[in-house]
Amino acid sequence: MSTTKKLAVLIDADNISADVIEYLLLEINKFGIASVKRIYGDWTDTKLNKWKDTLLPYAITPIQQFAYTNGKNATDMAMVIDAMDLLYSNTFDGFCLVSSDSDFTRLASRIRENGIEVIGFGQNKTPEAFVKACDKFVRTELLMPVKETNIQTTVNTTAPPTNTAATPQVQNIATPAATPSAAAVTKTNQATAQAKTPDLKHLTHLIKQACQAHADDKGWTKLGTIGTYLTRVMPDFDVRHYQFDKLSTLINSLSDSFHTELNGSVYSIQCKSTLKKQWSKEELNMNSELVNLLSQHISNNADSNGWAYLGDVVKSIGSQRLSQYGFAKASTLFEQINTIELQNINGKLCVKKYWSISKICAFINQSIETYKINGKELTVHELANELRIQPLVNHRILGFDSIVQMILKIRPEHYQFIADTQSAHKIIKKRILTNLPSGK
Repeated sequence: MSTTKKLAVLIDADNISADVIEYLLLEINKFGIASVKRIYGDWTDTKLNKWKDTLLPYAITPIQQFAYTNGKNATDMAMVIDAMDLLYSNTFDGFCLVSSDSDFTRLASRIRENGIEVIGFGQNKTPEAFVKACDKFVRTELLMPVKETNIQTTVNTTAPPTNTAATPQVQNIATPAATPSAAAVTKTNQATAQAKTPDLKHLTHLIKQACQAHADDKGWTKLGTIGTYLTRVMPDFDVRHYQFDKLSTLINSLSDSFHTELNGSVYSIQCKSTLKKQWSKEELNMNSELVNLLSQHISNNADSNGWAYLGDVVKSIGSQRLSQYGFAKASTLFEQINTIELQNINGKLCVKKYWSISKICAFINQSIETYKINGKELTVHELANELRIQPLVNHRILGFDSIVQMILKIRPEHYQFIADTQSAHKIIKKRILTNLPSGK
């Protein structure tokens, strides 16, 4: 089954030049098949004579609309009525509205409300309201081929012979007159074609926004995703505004801001690092605000086993917020936190948050008090068993080979280890009594 879109092309003859029709239809072919091609105007008016010559060669159906009253444009009404009839036929995948008139703004919005794509075509003078109402807008000046002017030939042709005595004065007048004229035409054409060119700094900012919103774990964003984002926020975005034929070539020209990578047929973009000084591992782990932030967002995105996709966690926090710690990759930052484990599970990076030292100490103290209430003394062995059944305790993440070693080394300012011949391995509040050597 064909996936080519069926398009209805509706042209406002009063607001579009007939010179563009060939290039206009070639551009429309990029979006789909023009199943319907209609053009609206008062064909009794001599101003549309140039359009009449294009109707038959391009199979465009003219729709006659008399101008019943001066100053009133009945053509617009006829075009709107036909557009709604075509819309309700449920036959078309998209509409091409060819006009520079803002009167069609509401028509474009109404068609889009039905989930149908609207592609606008108009001159640089087209009001912004109509441009923004379309899913995609193409400025017709960009479709026209660039006309090259050979200024030197013009000068030589117009200049009189230099060996004529009576002509020096004429030569001094004629030559300068011809040269500025040709140059002026060229500059005018270029200025007209680029009158609506957006600021390159603004475009760079939008590309960075697209990367931040859609980057993977390593900070790479696919080129197609960026193109879709740019068209969504800026319907008249067109690489031809910037004198490029491809988006990849345009982004390559912004080498100061972006890295590019071609992996097979997939083209990806990454923002160049503008990171601050990288924090040390000690600084990161001492920053309780950061540790608590990471912990909270991991918990919010975790499954029943405590694992969360790194990408989901970074997205919920915001990559820009994490960039202040000086790491280009979020995964590298998470690896520095003592209580966080990073694993590749089924091809995706996942993170898990374990208890901190302070939380383990609190658990030890609570266990000591619980045993004391029951008239017992907690032993190292019993505590180790209780810690093992806690799903979010991992002594290896904290750098210990065993739970016993962790207990013996943990917070020496809170616990003291001495030999007790009567009850080895016993733990009392704020003191651990054991004959086990440290590190076993």
